[in-house]
This record gives sequence, structure tokens and C-alpha cells, in this order.
Amino acid sequence: NEQLIHTLKNSILAMDYAEPILVIDTLPASAQVVAEALDALNWSEVVGTLAGERTVFVAVKPADKIFEVMERIKRFRQH
Repeated sequence: NEQLIHTLKNSILAMDYAEPILVIDTLPASAQVVAEALDALNWSEVVGTLAGERTVFVAVKPADKIFEVMERIKRFRQH
């Protein structure tokens, strides 16, 4: 979906992790939109998301899949 790609590409500033949580820093007021986009992807490794104003916590299971999820998100950002 072009809208999902646009959201992930243009709203995410940085990512880090604290296993099994992926932490995504977004533009101000964009965290909810990024979380919704990630939820819509229905990736089996993403158990759920929690969004604040500019930060999204992404619960990843199993924890060793966190780098795979980060790489997939990075690929969206490169399109």
C-alpha cells in the first residue's frame, strides 16, 4: 500500500531496541500513524505497538527477530 510506504518512509527518524522492544522515534505527532501503519502490515513477529506523541514501542516475538523487523522497516524507508 502506497500510503503505508509513504508513512513509514517520511515519519520515522531513528530506531533502536531494548529486546524484545523496538523503539522508533518519529516526527512530532506521527507516532500514532506509524504504529497504525505497522499494525496494518500484520507481521507475525510484531505482537503489538504502543504509541506516544513521537515514540512507538513495538513488541517483537521472538526477541531474536528484532533485527529482521528493523531491516524490513529500513527497506520501507529506502523506497
